[in-house]
Amino acid sequence: GVKHTLVYSTLRLHSEYGFPHHPNQDRRGWHCILDCTDVDFIDSLVEHENTLYLDEIQDHLLREHNVHVSVSTIKCTLSQLSISHKEVTVAAKECNELLHVAFLNKVAELVTHPNMLLCTDESSKDDQVVVW
Repeated sequence: GVKHTLVYSTLRLHSEYGFPHHPNQDRRGWHCILDCTDVDFIDSLVEHENTLYLDEIQDHLLREHNVHVSVSTIKCTLSQLSISHKEVTVAAKECNELLHVAFLNKVAELVTHPNMLLCTDESSKDDQVVVW
């Protein structure tokens, strides 16, 4: 079973700090420079502009949030957000603004009433040709 002292200790810490542990005890690693708003900013920035270099993200952070971090910190943050170089490269290659506008115009022609049901295929099309 569980010892009574562990239960009482956990309840005491929760009532004092709102956590079942002391918030400043046993902190390991470097202090995180980026807070949640900075990480959300990086995530939305990469989602909006998927062809940015790491130093450009660094410049945006400094300009918009007045936070200076290293390029390696940005790379680690992107890794924590599960954003890889391959993922960004594929999204950038598949992005074709002219085709996107043509598709939206075609949908506007077909959908004459806002309450009409529209089903789309979420799969992507790759225009690259493999030559052996």
